[in-house]
Amino acid sequence: MCAILDNDVCGEVFGNKRTPAGTGFLDWLDSSGHLVSGGQNKRELDGNSTFQVWWQQATLAGRTTLINQSKVNQLQQQLEDKQECRSNDAHIIALARISGARLLYSNDRDLTDDFRDRGLVPNPRGRVYSTNVTQDFNPQRRNLLRQSRCQKPRSRTPKAHVGQG
Repeated sequence: MCAILDNDVCGEVFGNKRTPAGTGFLDWLDSSGHLVSGGQNKRELDGNSTFQVWWQQATLAGRTTLINQSKVNQLQQQLEDKQECRSNDAHIIALARISGARLLYSNDRDLTDDFRDRGLVPNPRGRVYSTNVTQDFNPQRRNLLRQSRCQKPRSRTPKAHVGQG
C-alpha cells in the first residue's frame, strides 16, 4: 500500500519542527515506503521547499509515483459535482481512488471520515496516520507503517535481448 501525505501535516514531516511521528513517517518513506501525489495535492506540497528536494531525490530512488494531473482533476470534479465528500479535499479522495493508495497521513477530521468511507475509498479500506491525539512515534504507528506495503511499479523498460555478434 502506498501513502498519501495531506498538506496539513507536511510541516510535521518536512518542516523545521518535525514531530516524532512525522520523523518516523519520513524514515519509513526513506526506507521501505512509497509516496503517491498528483494534481492539487502535489501543487500544495510543492509549497514546501524541503519537500520539493526530497521528492526529486525520492523519485530518482523509485520511492514516489506522480499520478496524471488531468485524471486526478477529472475525478475530483466529479466528486465535487456530486457533493459526495464531507471534506473540501475531493482531490485526496480522487488521488486515492486512482492510485490505489490506502494510507493517508492527515489531521483533517472531515478528510479522515471521507478516507475511511468505503463508498468513497473502496476496498481495501483506507487507513489514517494522524497526530491529532499524540505526536509520538508509538507502536501503533510503527505497526500501521509496517502493514502498509506498496507494490513496486513494474519496470516499463523492455529487457535487452542479447544478440549474436
